[in-house]
Amino acid sequence: NLTVFGNPYALLLYSVGDDWRDDPTLQKEDGCIQCYTPRFSSGEYLGAFRNPHNSPNNVCYMHNMYSKYFEKYFEFSDNIMAVNCIETDVQDRCNGEDFDSDFNLVTNHPTIVKCAKKCYEEYPTIVNALREDGKTYCNTKTDYANMDNKFSGSQMGIGWSSNLAQLAMTYYWTEMAKDEPDENKLKELYDNFVILSVLAQLIIDGCKRTYEINGEEEIKRISKLPCMSLTKTIEVDDGKFKTIKCDFPEFMRYTREIPHTKDGKELPSEVVSKNKSKLRRRINPDLQCPMNW
Repeated sequence: NLTVFGNPYALLLYSVGDDWRDDPTLQKEDGCIQCYTPRFSSGEYLGAFRNPHNSPNNVCYMHNMYSKYFEKYFEFSDNIMAVNCIETDVQDRCNGEDFDSDFNLVTNHPTIVKCAKKCYEEYPTIVNALREDGKTYCNTKTDYANMDNKFSGSQMGIGWSSNLAQLAMTYYWTEMAKDEPDENKLKELYDNFVILSVLAQLIIDGCKRTYEINGEEEIKRISKLPCMSLTKTIEVDDGKFKTIKCDFPEFMRYTREIPHTKDGKELPSEVVSKNKSKLRRRINPDLQCPMNW
């Protein structure tokens, strides 16, 4: 996990009145984004990811470039990475990344680097072009309370949008694996995880600004789309059938939280067993998902 820093030498030049465009350290490079970290060797290609990571459109393909200027003017630990923001898409690519202690998971593992290159070439960067709504708050207790209520829901919204995006990705890969995939369904699922990627940004930024759409309402809309609602029919009694959701990939059998308490009190064992049974029925072994590996 490397804390990221945008164009430090360009900032240093600017701070002393020199032209930041004369920065010789990090340059625009076709097909990747230049970076510098002593964690990896000079010239290595790297894969980089930042949360919320919602789609292959968010994967970064980095090229580590040493420079005498970095070593002369900065004391970088192995946990710092400078990235080039000048004429690159790194901030949009990393889902609205800025530099107030944001960090990336970075690796030189050859399989992941190979996949990062493929993602960077084949999955366009998602750009949040939504307008702010211009809403302002006054310095009153009522407005402070309204802001606090809004911000308290943001953490849930980030997780909600990201989890839903991962399900859309799972359904997308499953459809792609078919002999004759439904092109309309693929497009709808692709649109879903692209939109959800932007919604995660909206909700994160909700502490600083609000936008022209309601992020949580849009998440609800997507969650109710037919392509996001996988079901199956099961027999519950002799001759009686019931339609239930079967929308979870196999790995969720082990990661999905099953409530054991409610309102601070322990639930009866039969209720917990019923909840476990409901989860098992929602697992769909046919869904293709890398997390299953």
